[in-house]
Amino acid sequence: MSNPFMHPSAPEERPDEPLRGWVDSDTNPGDLRFYTLVDDLGRVFGEFRKRFRDLKRLDRRGFLVLATGRESDGKTTLLGNCAAYLQKCGMPRGVDVARSQVADGVWMDSSVKVVDISGLSLQQNAARGVDAEMYIFKEVLLYLRNRGVRLSDLCDSATDPGTGYRVLGEALGDDMYLVVLLPPMDTVEQVRTYLHLAGNRIVFLAESSSLLLATLERQAAQLRQDLGTYLYRIIRNPPDRFFYHMHIGPMREEDYWRYADRQLRRMKPPVLITKAVVQEVREHRPDRLSIGQWRGVLRQIFDNRPGLTVVQYHHFADEFGLTNLAVWQQLEDPEGQA
Repeated sequence: MSNPFMHPSAPEERPDEPLRGWVDSDTNPGDLRFYTLVDDLGRVFGEFRKRFRDLKRLDRRGFLVLATGRESDGKTTLLGNCAAYLQKCGMPRGVDVARSQVADGVWMDSSVKVVDISGLSLQQNAARGVDAEMYIFKEVLLYLRNRGVRLSDLCDSATDPGTGYRVLGEALGDDMYLVVLLPPMDTVEQVRTYLHLAGNRIVFLAESSSLLLATLERQAAQLRQDLGTYLYRIIRNPPDRFFYHMHIGPMREEDYWRYADRQLRRMKPPVLITKAVVQEVREHRPDRLSIGQWRGVLRQIFDNRPGLTVVQYHHFADEFGLTNLAVWQQLEDPEGQA
């Protein structure tokens, strides 16, 4: 029996990596069917869909979308789902992305080209004296060309990223849009920079680093404003470029069981977990975990018990020592910042 909390795109050495919803290649057909949108994810994603369902709105404008939240709260998963939604919006009528068996065909057939360079680092390039924005732009061009997209030579002759993205937007023509998953952002200045670089037909998707989130929360608290209000106050839209903010927090109480139950129902035969078991776990350790941490807990239980058919309280106790405060503090605060 496969582990119901392991998704296909996760590398063996990093099994708890976030889901990747969009289709990239035959080695990454997308994890869309493994999504279970609980806590803020469902609400926030629904608002994103309403805002971006008409691709034609991008013909004369660009967007920077920023997702904020704690480590493992689901920012990367949310942005992956947003990229998958835009990719699906760009598919020819009657073609179902989720059921396509030829991933390369999906990537090429969609008018929305999803470019994932989120694994790069803005800060490291800047520290080495490299123009980070120009470096990212060159990586975007390489990513597109490696997947067969023909681009104008003018893109290569651009001497600055502003010119580069403007020329790239023009090179996309009337039948193509670009979605770029950027590296995490550490400063407000990086947010402003990529908002200005978001030319016509381009959507940048980025998440906040722990450093940026802490800075924003501190500054917003000083002004007694919520995070969203504060961000829209300090990030001003230049002409034809728009900032869009999404925030997700820790899981709500009812979502712990809901997430586990939905995932387990996908198994054949289904694996049982009762609400009472999850409530008992929560009574012993009421810490508010992120969805990423909760999935990691459940994944490890099934990794060590491949034939498990009923999840019981002692599986959590045996695996994670629910009376061991240090263990749960590590789960709640993996970076040791609390």
